[in-house]
Amino acid sequence: MGIISLSGGLSDRIYSRLQGMKLALCPVDILIFAETEGWWIMIASRNKGTFILLAVLALMMITITDLDARIIHVAVNGDDITGDGSEANPYGGVQRAISDTSPGDAIYVHEGEYLNEPSPGGYPMYGAPGQYVYLMGAPGESKPVFSGSATASFVSMTGGENPPHHFVLKDLIYRKAEPTVGSHCINIYGANQYSPNVHNVIVDGCEFYQQARYSEMIKMAGVDSFVIKNCIMNASNASVIGMAGVGCHDGEVYNCRVDSCLQSGIQFKGGSSEIVIRNNVVNMAYFTGINCGGDSDTEVFRPPLNEMEEPAYEARGIHVYSNLIIDVAAPIAFDTARNCKAYNNLIVVTDKTRSPSGLESTYGLLWVRHSGHYDCPSPSRDNLLANNIFYFREKEPYYPNVFWQLSVGDEGDYSDTHEFYNNLWYCFEDSTKSWASWNMDGQVDYPIVRNNVFSRDPMIQTDPDTGLPVAINSVILGGRGVPVSPPDGFEYRDFFGEEYSYPPPIGPFNLSYEPGAPPTSVNEKVITPLNVSGKKE
Repeated sequence: MGIISLSGGLSDRIYSRLQGMKLALCPVDILIFAETEGWWIMIASRNKGTFILLAVLALMMITITDLDARIIHVAVNGDDITGDGSEANPYGGVQRAISDTSPGDAIYVHEGEYLNEPSPGGYPMYGAPGQYVYLMGAPGESKPVFSGSATASFVSMTGGENPPHHFVLKDLIYRKAEPTVGSHCINIYGANQYSPNVHNVIVDGCEFYQQARYSEMIKMAGVDSFVIKNCIMNASNASVIGMAGVGCHDGEVYNCRVDSCLQSGIQFKGGSSEIVIRNNVVNMAYFTGINCGGDSDTEVFRPPLNEMEEPAYEARGIHVYSNLIIDVAAPIAFDTARNCKAYNNLIVVTDKTRSPSGLESTYGLLWVRHSGHYDCPSPSRDNLLANNIFYFREKEPYYPNVFWQLSVGDEGDYSDTHEFYNNLWYCFEDSTKSWASWNMDGQVDYPIVRNNVFSRDPMIQTDPDTGLPVAINSVILGGRGVPVSPPDGFEYRDFFGEEYSYPPPIGPFNLSYEPGAPPTSVNEKVITPLNVSGKKE
């Protein structure tokens, strides 16, 4: 995004205000210029070629108060004592800058390396609706790097009765190379399950490089209304989770890449609900790729288990679609999950083995289980698996397509509440092995199964522009999926951002429906969407 400005200070303030607004546009160029009648703004969409001329004060709702918001500068050669936060006299540390913010302010962190800063605990950032506080790399410069010792957790924002809210972390690099247990890159954390949650959080364009064992690059607990987008998370084969959320609600994880995590890629558990995980790449993880649920101790559930609606759950209403999951031991998991959906994903398990360490898993391409913490009494139920491509190498005879691991109580295991529609399963090593038992007992009649395709090659190739796998067999994929409705406020788009055709394809790529391909009967293409409340106000 480029800005042609009038004067440095005013245009920077307008830019920071625009960044806090959710503009429903493609990537744009913003040109700001003066007229005798007032300030105007031109937004030109690169993709659609349209031009919209708007009066900033009247139509963009940028008030005089907004324009008074500060830009606070931090630089490696600044000083926390003698500095005043101006560009000419910056602060030397992020903590000092955060303590000086008001709603609407933006902190520009200039390029360079910052050691152990902010320290654990940090300073909570407090914005307001429409007036987010930004902690961001200075525009036009290389991203600043936060490097830490064994004790630093960088931006750790605890809650209490007044948790932080309405803040953005943008264009920053977090690096933790020391092999220390349990030290996260960022930790956004509400104090406990009975305290108000941290809310309205955006992490955009940040990079995380983590090798501290048994830790997370992004750790969230008790966070509502959040967006994690355009981020890179790379663990370099360490025992790390890319992103873990406990008791998080009403969020989105979009266009991120999670690489080389020997624990898991993306996981939400502990009562998490109404989260969309879309258009991401999860590559090389030993345990789970995208996990709806998990094993949470009783005291960390949000809402608390004794206040949760029945049946209880680790995760509810999570949508996982248009993702690429590559060389992961258990690519998708429903783990004490309720009303979760995984659709239009591409799962590739190649001869590179299922993890960088060469370890393999018996958990299957889809793992459906009940949490090992039996304080949460209800097993996985009412989940949907549709329109996914499973392209895999059958390395061991005990490796199943779907692995059931559910405890059976007086009410049964709820296997028959799962719906598996219009998925393609292809074993490229031996196509006759494209089907394996739903569980170790060989029972295949538990879930509701319709129109799954076996032993048909989706034709996986490497995209020359991205280096990522794509499926090109439009004859067996195009128009062969079942329509699935994303939550309110979210669009049903493929991995490259195009709106899905109707009927949609199998997989995350919007292929055309080849003439002459046998259609699927209409009555089996209709799924009544599960009830999803959508984002909270």
